[in-house]
Formats: sequence, structure tokens, C-alpha cells
Amino acid sequence: MILSWPLLGSAVLRSDSGSYAISGTWPYAFSGQGDLVVPRLPPAKFTFTASLYPQHIQFNAATLSARGDPGQVKFTGQAQWLPHPGWSASGSAVDFNPAAFARVAPGRLTFGFQASGAGFRPRDAFSVQVQNLNGVMHNLPAHGSGHVSRSGALWQFDTVRMQLAGTTLDLDGTLSDRADLKFDIRSPDLSLLLPGLRGHVTGNGEIHGAWRDPAVQATISAGDLRYAAVSLTDLAAHLDIDPRRTTASHA
Repeated sequence: MILSWPLLGSAVLRSDSGSYAISGTWPYAFSGQGDLVVPRLPPAKFTFTASLYPQHIQFNAATLSARGDPGQVKFTGQAQWLPHPGWSASGSAVDFNPAAFARVAPGRLTFGFQASGAGFRPRDAFSVQVQNLNGVMHNLPAHGSGHVSRSGALWQFDTVRMQLAGTTLDLDGTLSDRADLKFDIRSPDLSLLLPGLRGHVTGNGEIHGAWRDPAVQATISAGDLRYAAVSLTDLAAHLDIDPRRTTASHA
């Protein structure tokens, strides 16, 4: 059986093979197992039991895994199409390999999550909360937690805490055409954060205002920086810049 959703227009979800069953009356009992194809993601396996209503589907239990990978994501949630599209889910991931779904380093991560979205297109608003993330990335111990959301061009970070071995990154605030962000970064090896980037950095501070003339208070120490053809041997700076001040800023 081939299933796709929505029924009209470009499919957001599609299953080309599997077994599915619907029984009863509204809300119908709906269950199944099969493959799952989502644009821009690799093929996955999906099993579920659900209740099907005229305007939404309620997933009572569901398991998602990348094809050929032992990691699993188990969740409950719902997806609605009327009066407006949206979705929500909560659950846990066990031995989740992010490389099975994105072009990142392989790993094995276990964590709890709550997520929601205002639609099913990549540009639609979404929110993700992650708790108690533990596991390995780059064969190094990884830990993390925090909340990330996006609405239009506005990104929000609430108590985002990430650690990969000796590298830590903390973020609190918002980013869009302006910044209101507090940050703290400590990394003896920047290649763990961005492939192709080399060197070490320690820094913390705040950025506020439009990008054309932001107010910055920060302390940064870095060295042996290399990215593509750009390199910097050593950097140590204390920044106190505010274009709105009448007294001199310092750097």
C-alpha cells in the first residue's frame, strides 16, 4: 500500500511500502508499519498506533528509525490539518545517530525531547526542547540540554548547554536582524564545532542591537586559528563597544 500526506499537493510524508489498517468509526483506529520518506531526509522505518479524527491524527505510540541503523526515536504526538496545519511530539531517543539524518559526524545519543511546529514546510515556525542528552560524538563524551525555536527569521536560544569532551558552548538569547545574546564558549579544538575550522578559543560576553552597530561586551582569547586560506596565530581581546554611548568605547 502506498500512502502520502497531504492527499493533495506536494507530499510531506510518503510510504511506498508497508502494512496499514483502519477500523471502527470516528475516531478511527489506525495502525501500521512500513517505510517513511520525508523530503531532504534519508529513508526511515516507522511503526505506530493512532486515532484518526476528521481534523487531526493522534499518535498514541510511534517508533522511528533510520533504515539500517539500530537507534530509535519513540514518541507520542499529533498532526493536524484543520483549522490550520501543525504538529507536536514528545518522547525519547535511544542510541540516536545524527549522521543517519544529517551531514554531521556519527555518534550515539540518548535524550528526551518535546517539539512542535506551526506547519510542515521547512520555513514554518518550530520549537524543540532537549533534556538530558548523553552519548558520544567524534568518539568523545557528549552532554547537552536546552530549548531552540525559530519563527520567521528570529532564532531563540533558552539555556542551551552543550559539551563535547573539553569543548563547551552556552547560549541564551535571540538572533535575527539584530542580536540579544549571551554566550560562553571554551574549546581546545574548534574542529569539533565546525569541520574545517582549526584552533582553540575561550570567550564569553553579550551582543545587543542591530548587526550594523551592535553593543558588545566580551572577553576572547584564541590561537592557532585556521579556516580555509585564513589563519590567525594569536588573539586576546576585551571588548566594550556601545555606539549609543557618548563616552569612548574600549577594545
